[in-house]
Formats: sequence, structure tokens, C-alpha cells
Amino acid sequence: MPLASNIYPIQQAFGTSLRDALDLSRHGVDDVEVNFIRLENAGINVVQVTLGLTIVANSVLTLYGIPRAILN
Repeated sequence: MPLASNIYPIQQAFGTSLRDALDLSRHGVDDVEVNFIRLENAGINVVQVTLGLTIVANSVLTLYGIPRAILN
């Protein structure tokens, strides 16, 4: 998985010349874009997130916490 996640940055690095890559005055100026999206507009429901976090917490407690307590 780490190899697959590095393919795009490697291709992007090979796509630029060494002079452009080392130019600190233009480093990353065109690459930055910030968008603020409300959770409601992104399709995320607060109840679903809360339920998901509760299920994750219960599974960690059940699969890790209880066996560790029994072994100790």
C-alpha cells in the first residue's frame, strides 16, 4: 500500500525539471487550494458518524481490552 500511494508524487516529481524542483520562490504556490465544505453538504450525517465511532470503540474494547485484562 505505501508503494501504491507514492506513485502519483513520484510521477509528479519526474515531470518537472531539476531547476523547477529546486526553485524555492515558486515551490508549491500553484498547488495549494483550500475548500471548506460543511458536513451536511458532503453527505455526512452526525448520527451515522457517532454510531460508527461507538461501534469502533466497542469492538476495540471487546477484541483488545477484555482479552488483555483476562491475560493480565
